[in-house]
Amino acid sequence: MNILLCYVTPYSLIAVLNGDKTVRVKFPYPAFFDNYSDIWESVYGEALFRLGLKSPLNTIVVCNSQDLLYPLIKGKSVKVVPAQEAFSEFNIPMIFLGEKRVYCPQGCFELNINSEAVFKWFDFEESVVNVTNFFQNRFLYGPAPAESVWEKSFQNALIRAKMQAAFRLVSPNFLETVEELYLSGEALYGFTNFQELLLNFLDAMEVLGFWRLYFDDKAVLGPLAGLYPEKERALKILNKYPFKRVADVFIVPGVASAQIIFEDGKKQTLNLAREGIHLVPLSKEELTVKLRLKKGHFEKKVSAGVFGAVFDTRKRPLAFSDLRSERFTIRDNIRKQVRGWGSQIQSSNNKD
Repeated sequence: MNILLCYVTPYSLIAVLNGDKTVRVKFPYPAFFDNYSDIWESVYGEALFRLGLKSPLNTIVVCNSQDLLYPLIKGKSVKVVPAQEAFSEFNIPMIFLGEKRVYCPQGCFELNINSEAVFKWFDFEESVVNVTNFFQNRFLYGPAPAESVWEKSFQNALIRAKMQAAFRLVSPNFLETVEELYLSGEALYGFTNFQELLLNFLDAMEVLGFWRLYFDDKAVLGPLAGLYPEKERALKILNKYPFKRVADVFIVPGVASAQIIFEDGKKQTLNLAREGIHLVPLSKEELTVKLRLKKGHFEKKVSAGVFGAVFDTRKRPLAFSDLRSERFTIRDNIRKQVRGWGSQIQSSNNKD
């Protein structure tokens, strides 16, 4: 049976058909809503057209009950589920970064991000006024695809600011107890720079631990959350969707070494004495990683992702220089390392 799952953001509609086809349709600017006789039917109809549908048999819409669009959709011939309820009951280990909020199994939290927070992460822009003006225009008119180098840098700085705020809002207990973590949300929709995504995560995460990090680049977890009463059906779609496995991440400040055990039983010691970010490029082989911590031994299975196994031994919370040029130099050096890692992994995979 055809089922159309929708997630409504303050600026767009993300629709998923049968867990397979996805589209995103932007809403008109809020100031122009009065120009439309039915703003929902206009955008919903466009989504159906792009998906090649005339009328789906069943439609579920996830929308925050505090949003302007919620009462406009509530009276339509679709099932509307409050986003606060959907994400809490869906109970998938995710951080769903929205434009104004973050969702996780613990509930919904407001993201009170201002232009100064974005400017903090904008390494090469010297004028806070430029960032503030762009930030305010984006807030009024909604996000647009980042095209210029400056716009891409702004987008990246905004993601860093949101991710750091989100990790501080979410209970450390949740982050410490999950091993799989999905990064999703309309704030990350279509983001393709995995190097920056990984660095954003490492710079923003203050909790210590291990995560198998997955990325949902089409934000399908938003629409899929509407299926929470049918958990088996939701999991069936979830298991077949090609989420990108970014890396198996260890955030372990002060750890001096790690023991790598290969499938054939051979062992290798990885030197982590230098404080920083270290990587073990992986092909298709599953490895065992053993770490010696103050509380005892720590052992995890790791396997191939975009960046293999990543060890971040930097002290938490991270301290960044007040000099923007120094911060940029430090991060740029890390970016170059990550690009090199990607090349190593690609070369390794091509030999398989």
